[in-house]
Amino acid sequence: MAMELVTDINMIGDMDSEGLATIAIAAGLMVNNDGGAVTGALAAVSGQDIPCTGFSPFAVAAGEAVTQVREGVVKGASGLTAGLPVHLGETIGTVQTAAPVGGGKVVQIVGLVLSTTSFAIQIDPTCTTL
Repeated sequence: MAMELVTDINMIGDMDSEGLATIAIAAGLMVNNDGGAVTGALAAVSGQDIPCTGFSPFAVAAGEAVTQVREGVVKGASGLTAGLPVHLGETIGTVQTAAPVGGGKVVQIVGLVLSTTSFAIQIDPTCTTL
């Protein structure tokens, strides 16, 4: 099951649709908006760290506007432990509960686990590069 936003985005004040996708973006990915060019967010590749600026609840093709949500509840994850922080993942657009390790990687907390299959997102652009 793909991750999906379960919070009504009309109720969320922290959302923007500024920026065009530089690649096709699948629904349920963490994304990065760098001056209007939106791509998948990535923590893993040394020297190519791309911090997360939002969650894309909708799929879009390259060149289309991307809706980015920074607060809400996401379901469809698996293997989570309630109470743990959710970090930007080491695979493009994903999340993980373990902080990435290794030089050049971004460590960014993007939410908090609510259950084995859901987490609250609260994306703050603050991050640390190892």
